[in-house]
Amino acid sequence: MDPASCGYCGGAIGPATGGAPAYLRCPWCGSLNLRPLPHAENNEYFDDPEAIERMDAADLRRRGFLAERLSRLEEAVAGKRGRLLDVGCATGRLMELATSRGWEVSGVELSPTLARKAAELLPDAQIVSAGIMEAQGLPPEGFQAIAALDVVEHVLDPLAFAQRLRELLAPGGAVLLHTPNTSGLRARLQGERWNMRISAYHYHLGTPEGFRALARRAGFASLGHRTTSGTGQEAGTARLAFRLKNSLLRGLGLGNGMELLWGRPGD
Repeated sequence: MDPASCGYCGGAIGPATGGAPAYLRCPWCGSLNLRPLPHAENNEYFDDPEAIERMDAADLRRRGFLAERLSRLEEAVAGKRGRLLDVGCATGRLMELATSRGWEVSGVELSPTLARKAAELLPDAQIVSAGIMEAQGLPPEGFQAIAALDVVEHVLDPLAFAQRLRELLAPGGAVLLHTPNTSGLRARLQGERWNMRISAYHYHLGTPEGFRALARRAGFASLGHRTTSGTGQEAGTARLAFRLKNSLLRGLGLGNGMELLWGRPGD
């Protein structure tokens, strides 16, 4: 990709000034683009044994969050079941849930350690240990649904990533992404202290406008977006407070995360 262009909308952001990597804000869509980019995607955090155990425990606690994302995908494909691809499948908890609801699942995971844990959890599933751009054995137009939760901010070239998803999605299928929201209230209030500004592995942090542009550039139809708040792990009274906060911020479009639904029109 052109380093002087926004990874989402493609607008000119100007070259990095040199020195340490820094986020440049796109004047067209408001997305944050890390420049200069590293030569390869950094996966070290996701191969740390303690981090993996924390991640798996968190996914177990946020089964409701994963179930809600899966339901959104199922609604987008009119309840039909077929093949589902989980991009950045981690330890496989979303695929485990999808299997219980009648989907045939495949997963792609850059971390070899996470991929092995997913394969242990789901021995009959197709698990590819690679990045989505390098993954082999995935059938073109072979998936009715694709989930990519908290993945796109980690890729060096969002447009190439989105185009790859379109190649794999069957006509009439749907893609669901979840990612940090640069237009959210926390990002606005915290500015450079926003906890999603993690230059080690968050390379592009988008806005709803940026993702609408990215969908058009990659050949998708935007089916809608909404913001999200919280971690999905809340319990007890914290869960009630989370629901109230999420409802308020979602209504204003100011949640700290956002969920984007894209479709591929039937041919």
